[in-house]
Amino acid sequence: NAGGIDVVRRRDAIRLTLNFYLLGLEKKVLHDEQGYLSKYTYNNVLMSFLALEDWAQAAAFLERYRSELPQKEQDNIYRYNLAIYHFRRNEYDEALELLRDVTFPDPMYKLESRKMLLKIYYEQESTQALESLLESLLVWLRRHGEIGYHGEMYRNLARFTIQLLRLPPGNTEARKRLAKKIKDTPLVAERSWLLSKV
Repeated sequence: NAGGIDVVRRRDAIRLTLNFYLLGLEKKVLHDEQGYLSKYTYNNVLMSFLALEDWAQAAAFLERYRSELPQKEQDNIYRYNLAIYHFRRNEYDEALELLRDVTFPDPMYKLESRKMLLKIYYEQESTQALESLLESLLVWLRRHGEIGYHGEMYRNLARFTIQLLRLPPGNTEARKRLAKKIKDTPLVAERSWLLSKV
């Protein structure tokens, strides 16, 4: 069937990209002049392994290249990516522990970390922690207008998550209305995840 073929094609494309990355790592062409690996390359390679659900290789990669990350940010980058690894495996407690120690000056990384926390708190039904996070996220977004349309995407994610929490149990109509709002809003981070929870 067409869906199955698309999945195979996508996996093949990811595998091909990953092979290019691995060759580049081996030949040291992905490192900068100082011999360091950028946090973006480190993350891209991890995400490729995770997309293929190659957990063992993903974990081995994180450890193998940890020491080749820029020294100043090394621990942060490593912990952040290890948190993603655990998050994708639904190992939420491990991910939470790591995210508590991640401090990035880069606003996009800060947002990505908060997005993971938001989903973990939601899945664990830690309503108080989630509400507190949503409040601080909205305050942070108000202060950081420089992130442009990303701000609007995350603001909508926060607002819709708040509305999800307030949905009356068993009210199908309210759920349908919220799902329509999520679909019709142009800029929404994690739209598919939100819709899966409505």
